[in-house]
Amino acid sequence: LTDLDAWATKALNSVPQEHRVLFTSHDAFGYFSRDYNVKFIGAALSDFNSQQDATADHIKQAAEDVKKSGAVAIFAENSNNSKSIKAVAAAAGVKAVIGDDALYGDSLGPVGSAGETYIGSIVHNVETLVKAWNGKVPELPDSVKTALKK
Repeated sequence: LTDLDAWATKALNSVPQEHRVLFTSHDAFGYFSRDYNVKFIGAALSDFNSQQDATADHIKQAAEDVKKSGAVAIFAENSNNSKSIKAVAAAAGVKAVIGDDALYGDSLGPVGSAGETYIGSIVHNVETLVKAWNGKVPELPDSVKTALKK
């Protein structure tokens, strides 16, 4: 885990601080944001799930928040509905990171997915964030590669 943390720090530090802005569909990234110096502008859509969509006013307010923050992308989470994330991204003029690229926040992924383990979910999330923020993802340490194979 120490090697994973060092790798994640290096990857995230390849992104200028002002571009490390995280907006998600759920409020599950407080510790991650704190530990890796990421500006978490919130989960304005956290009250909405697969059974409930955000209202037009909620989408509009969330899009304004995204624009003010300087975010270049917003991120769905694997366990949440991405419909509202797509709507906010379109209204704000930023990229929506959804589908297989959705982040693993409050749950791991199914067997066979990138996020089926804690280590896999962290690797996936860091790679997804860094790529969306136009950073550089370093090679994984051998110890992390080995852990992913278990």
